[in-house]
Amino acid sequence: MRSTAIAQPLEDLQGWERSLMAFLVEKERRSGSQRTVEGYSRMLQDFFGRLAKTPDAITTQDVFVWAHAIGLSGKDPAPITIGARMACVSSFFRFLQRMEIVDRNPCDRLERPRTSPSPPRGLTALEVQKLLAAVPATRTGLRNRGILLTLLLTGRRRAEVFRLTRGDLSFDGDVCFYSYRGKGGKTGRRELPEPAVEALRAALRARDLELEVMDPSESLWGVTSATFYGQLQGYFKQAGLPPAGVHVFRHAAAKLRRDAGESVEEVSLFLDHSSLAVTSVYLRRLEGQEDKGLFDQDGGDRVVYGNRGSRTSLSPSTLIETREASRPSMIFLTVTAPPPPESRFRSAENPSQKSQNEARAPLRGHLVICVTFF
Repeated sequence: MRSTAIAQPLEDLQGWERSLMAFLVEKERRSGSQRTVEGYSRMLQDFFGRLAKTPDAITTQDVFVWAHAIGLSGKDPAPITIGARMACVSSFFRFLQRMEIVDRNPCDRLERPRTSPSPPRGLTALEVQKLLAAVPATRTGLRNRGILLTLLLTGRRRAEVFRLTRGDLSFDGDVCFYSYRGKGGKTGRRELPEPAVEALRAALRARDLELEVMDPSESLWGVTSATFYGQLQGYFKQAGLPPAGVHVFRHAAAKLRRDAGESVEEVSLFLDHSSLAVTSVYLRRLEGQEDKGLFDQDGGDRVVYGNRGSRTSLSPSTLIETREASRPSMIFLTVTAPPPPESRFRSAENPSQKSQNEARAPLRGHLVICVTFF
């Protein structure tokens, strides 16, 4: 006979529903992502709806069968889907254990499938140029251009950008700052780069709005992330690029800064990662990509995009032809990575030998992303 897992039995199903709601509220406050909460809610409603059992009656076998079951698509679930289902149910039961409602987690004895996460892909500067060229200068296009630049220049997550309101912006002279609430409930206030501010103002003017007179609670974008995602796929297709999610702009922002010479610590701070280990894995997977680079020869050290230690360039004539073929108001991303002092590369005794400082001190540079109008 199976022993019950309940420590403090509730009277009816309504009590369990209250527990589920409390779990989702805590999840939203901890993660700061409404999308995560919606995903967990759908999975848990499906789980308990199919089994028609209360949490105290759930067994390990119940979770196993549901996690491997065919979903609404009619296809066998992928390993990553199976793992996500198990993680969702396990997280709910850990909450119930912390609340001393149940005394065991039916997921503890489950073996989660091995998954091979798809490698992150950061857009190159040339790909960003193609993508922006595919965005029309319409009311919708101007709004989406503002969103694209904000995502790319700030490196914020999708939910963090789309929940920005007028009240989240503040000005110190001519400098605009934005306040955000990130993953895990982290909050911060950072400068919103000028190209993103100008793109935002242009988008608002197309909607007959001005920042100075907007209500503090009014959304900056007036569109859902789902609608933007659908339109973004059209831009990718028109630009001849493979489809990608909104998170690709966070990848691109991180990779551009690393290529500009920023340290792992600086990139970690920029991304608000929980630890340097997370950033190290993040960058290692990104830097595994082959990137031939794109450099502007007019400025010597002006780098449009490229890997450290592997610089290639296009001839000035090629750059000119590219610019002439591009649409007006083309946006060029520029990474400025000034070379370090000569002493960091060569020792006084042997100019051809690299100094020990090179191995210890990473190349330092700064990232300049500007807008050039033709």
